[in-house]
Amino acid sequence: MNRLTRIYTFTALTLLSFVILSCAGQPEPRELPPLKEISAEELEKQIDDEHPIAAWELADDLFRRNILNAGEHRRYQEEISLLLERLYQTAMEENAFEDALRYADAARLIDEPVLDDTELKELRLKQLESLLDREERIAAYAHAKDLLQQGLLSSADLEFLILDARENGYAVYAGLLEGEKPTLLSSLQEDLPGIVDSTVTIWVNRGIRVESGMGFPDRVIGSGFFIDYRGYILTNYHVIESEVDPEYEGFSRLFIREGGSSSTKIPARVVGWDPLLDIALLKAEVSPEYIFTPGREDLRLGEPIYAIGSPGGLEKTITSGIVSAVDRRLLQIGDAMQIDVPINQGNSGGPLLNENGMLVGVVFAGIEFFEGINFAVPSFWLTRILPRLYEEGEIEHAWLGAALNETSQGLTALYAVPGTPAERGGIKEGDQLLQVNGEPVASLRRVHALLIAEKPGRMVRTLWKRTDGTEETVYFELQKRPRIPMLEAARRDSEEDLILPLFGMQIEETGSTLWEKGYIITKVYPGSIADETGLSVNDPFFWRGLKIDEEQKVALFQIIIKKRKAGFLESSIQMGAYIEVDYFI
Repeated sequence: MNRLTRIYTFTALTLLSFVILSCAGQPEPRELPPLKEISAEELEKQIDDEHPIAAWELADDLFRRNILNAGEHRRYQEEISLLLERLYQTAMEENAFEDALRYADAARLIDEPVLDDTELKELRLKQLESLLDREERIAAYAHAKDLLQQGLLSSADLEFLILDARENGYAVYAGLLEGEKPTLLSSLQEDLPGIVDSTVTIWVNRGIRVESGMGFPDRVIGSGFFIDYRGYILTNYHVIESEVDPEYEGFSRLFIREGGSSSTKIPARVVGWDPLLDIALLKAEVSPEYIFTPGREDLRLGEPIYAIGSPGGLEKTITSGIVSAVDRRLLQIGDAMQIDVPINQGNSGGPLLNENGMLVGVVFAGIEFFEGINFAVPSFWLTRILPRLYEEGEIEHAWLGAALNETSQGLTALYAVPGTPAERGGIKEGDQLLQVNGEPVASLRRVHALLIAEKPGRMVRTLWKRTDGTEETVYFELQKRPRIPMLEAARRDSEEDLILPLFGMQIEETGSTLWEKGYIITKVYPGSIADETGLSVNDPFFWRGLKIDEEQKVALFQIIIKKRKAGFLESSIQMGAYIEVDYFI
């Protein structure tokens, strides 16, 4: 045996010995339990931990995926129904009326009610009474007004609240709860001086800003107005953002200056805030003589309106104009009102009034360099979040995690964010949303109006028309909505899957080289960014990069494409999309 043969033989024997020893030393592979057992354990844990809404959603999902059979599904449903009833009783014993309503509403949605209509009405009234006991009158009045408009309570049910409003100087709220239409003030011009004096200038002192070696005072000036005789003030969130933003590390001190005073600054604090609707509630130790009350919500185009504020720091300024447009989709939830009232920096957070002297909106923005194009948050949305602003802290909105495309035919799902209720509910592109909690929905505004009243952890029942034409009821436990849903989607999903909700087109990979990937467009949604860019089905392209700029709040998509509409000539394009969009629910 020559030397080379001996080396090969030794190497082979060494490797063989290593393999034998390795195999002998490895433990026997543990057999994993069946998927059904894992799913049942998770479901039973939800029930044991007393999370009935999450358990119902999971049982519904497992049955839909044929992991549970009909008998097992029904057994779990009965167990969860009993748990809901027990938790409701416990909440009532502890006077936790909001929790009691959450369980009662969930039981009603699954058709296993723990209360009849009369008892449910009594529970809602007890919740209003608890707000009065805590002296949160405006929260109680605003919530009652919302329940009245939904038909869940009547003016007769609210007699105790109407009496309280009259006795405590809130006669306008009393009239609204009685169903009265506000009458035109005897002379708006005569009443304006007092009304103007009940607005305030918001000052946020942020210390010194250094630019090119020079120090400049850094301050934010905005407007606000009293809504409560105890000194509660409404303004815009962006005016006081540095007071509550955890990422802001600089100096920040909040003051107000009353309309009737030209010098005295009064310290104030932020009570509650809603970044998505750009609204904040402040508290100062003052007692105003006049408060603003949310009025009509069905504004007409061309209706005269008035804005009060401190443009450029010029306090007690009133300007007038008309309602230019409604239902402008500028916010992530809800909508905005377009107005032609002159608005400038410093007006943000000021009240918008109609000819009745009623509050119809809160001014929040204008378009720079475009005179006469300004916007306000309508009182419709303000009324619905007002009670929650008194709870202190940031308002947590609820969501399902689905992106919808609104067309004349209805609402069609584009995308479901991974790990959200929508994804767990099996929502796929092309599914059509028909109902939310039994209410027909055909617009994003309608869905937002229904969901804004809900909190994370509550149940919603939805009806979907699947792509195969079948209709299916899907139950969800609502999650906390992220500040910017598209950023959350980017954290959880691949870049390829983001192209559809961002730019409105489906793509399919066709192959890749060492340096780039090839794709083809398989679908373009009408009116989308892809459609407006001139892209069409079967256009091939090479991926050059997707960048999401969190600071500028935009997504930039670079591709090399051969457009069919351009004779398949190769061109390089960059598409941009805002990531603060309104089509997530």
